[in-house]
Amino acid sequence: IMNRKFSWTASVTALYVILILAVHPIIYQDYYFNILNVKYLFYCACTIGMLILLGGYFIFTGAFKRIKLKLIPTDYAFLAFVVIATLSAAFSDFKYEAFWGNEGRFSGAFLLILYAASYFCVSRLLKFKSWFMDIALLSCMAVCIFGFTDYLGMDLLHFKVRLKTEHMDMFTSFIGNINMYTGLLSVYLGAACLLWISCPNKLRSIWYYVNVWVIFIALITGRSDNAYLSLAAAFTFIPIYAFRTRQGIRRYVVLLATFLTSLKVIEWIATTYADRVYRIDSLYNSLVSFSKLILLIKVLWIIAIILYLIDFISKKADATVSPWFSRIWIGLIVIGFAAFLYVLYDVNIAGNADKYGSAKSFLLFNDSWGTHRGVIWRLAIEDYQDFTPIHKLFGYGPDTFGLVTYYHNMDIMTNVYHQIFDSAHNEYLQFFITVGPIGLLSYLAIFVTAFIRIIKKGCQNPYVIAAMFGVLCYSAQATVNIGTPITIPIMFLFLSMALAGCREA
Repeated sequence: IMNRKFSWTASVTALYVILILAVHPIIYQDYYFNILNVKYLFYCACTIGMLILLGGYFIFTGAFKRIKLKLIPTDYAFLAFVVIATLSAAFSDFKYEAFWGNEGRFSGAFLLILYAASYFCVSRLLKFKSWFMDIALLSCMAVCIFGFTDYLGMDLLHFKVRLKTEHMDMFTSFIGNINMYTGLLSVYLGAACLLWISCPNKLRSIWYYVNVWVIFIALITGRSDNAYLSLAAAFTFIPIYAFRTRQGIRRYVVLLATFLTSLKVIEWIATTYADRVYRIDSLYNSLVSFSKLILLIKVLWIIAIILYLIDFISKKADATVSPWFSRIWIGLIVIGFAAFLYVLYDVNIAGNADKYGSAKSFLLFNDSWGTHRGVIWRLAIEDYQDFTPIHKLFGYGPDTFGLVTYYHNMDIMTNVYHQIFDSAHNEYLQFFITVGPIGLLSYLAIFVTAFIRIIKKGCQNPYVIAAMFGVLCYSAQATVNIGTPITIPIMFLFLSMALAGCREA
């Protein structure tokens, strides 16, 4: 009886996971004109349906009487986050809008509660399987390939037929805005890279390598600078895991070589077919213009070949290496981060921006930084200083950022910038303004506590670690991007699946 009960709950959550992973990224109805609405409604319908099926089962079988909940730190963090978000909506001057998020991107208290409900169901009841990640990557391939054909100007499914000419290059694939597109791909990036690094099976390794290569191409042709933050996170933190084995080391070298080779391939396409493809104006141009790039690519591929030959001859291809490789890399990360902070100080406080040449446009934070993200962030902080004490504590209400900035800065937006700043373009600042500092801290605590648990409990399962790396890469790009029902459901599902895997470890 207990096995049947467990099978029922596991089956319901597995069906839910498959629907979100396989269908949510590619579902649409009226092309880009209601794509946010459709994905939001699909996620809500799937999540509420799961809750009804599970709730009905527990009530009618009486199984809820035997439930023993042992909360982990991530549970407390998620509960705190949704409680604070609900209080924030209750105290908001725009209660209806804060609950439903209808004046933003539907990320009101209602959706945040659904995120929490989904998290508890999946992390507690799902029987984690490695093929869940394969389903996710299959859907990712559909998104990437459609996005790349859009870059080539093909518009295979006629998504852009009714778009205005000035909007053609801003929307792509099954996702919509290019920022959302590369934001979603960041989740798959971390997972695919980690699986390529760790997979011992040769056939599956080929599958994961193809995923990595396609995602690299898609991120580059997505033309959104938020992608370089997820790429930086991937290349920075994956060695901590990869540098435990000889396979990990040589495959990391291949990973670097593949990305740089992809850059040159896209540069060739952009040059050869300049009249057909969209122009790439982003940090990638700075990377491609590096005079020694071709030499670096050749060196990396030669090193990779040498490593493969050495490991093949020595028959130690799968051997572990000294833990000092990972430890040294962690030390380099710390040094690099400290150097980066110094550069930011030197540019923005000491006033030495000119000595960094063209890089100063990325390092100097002013009103024009990041397509006006600088001014949005400045206005948001200034608006927060004028909040009432209750709003300073609990924020102005979930997904009310646009209402806040509109009423506080209407003259600037209409007369100077001629646009409405309806999002902070920084998920963390967005939550700081809308659910307050305590809400933001609880949101961050979700990830910190989850990562700690995954590292402790799930490090022997590469699929669990892959899901965590997907969340990590998403978290990096979130500092300059918008969280919506297009991207966050996939990210939270990866986190929930990883914790489900830890439960069974």
